[in-house]
Amino acid sequence: MITLDEHSDGQEIELSKGQELEVVLPSNPTTGFKWLLEASAEPALAAQGDSYAAPRTASSGHAGTHKWRFRAEKAGRGTISLALRRPWETKGTADRTFRVEVHVPQG
Repeated sequence: MITLDEHSDGQEIELSKGQELEVVLPSNPTTGFKWLLEASAEPALAAQGDSYAAPRTASSGHAGTHKWRFRAEKAGRGTISLALRRPWETKGTADRTFRVEVHVPQG
């Protein structure tokens, strides 16, 4: 499994068919902002789900982590795109974005 974090923003990666990818970003839903998946690199990748883990500290207001898992399904190119925004806001109003170009070669 390949794991990407906020420092991977803007990169291009190559995955073999069947290989898994995890994107891990800091998240603090108590602020009203949430990471939203805008593009999942389909059909080259298939989203396998996402989860949020709260911080280990007992006090509120600290960032946890939001994780997304993907699996390379077929040859092709695609983009994983995430936006940090309030759920009721429209596209183009993101506080932060995360974007990775993905390539799954033939064979």
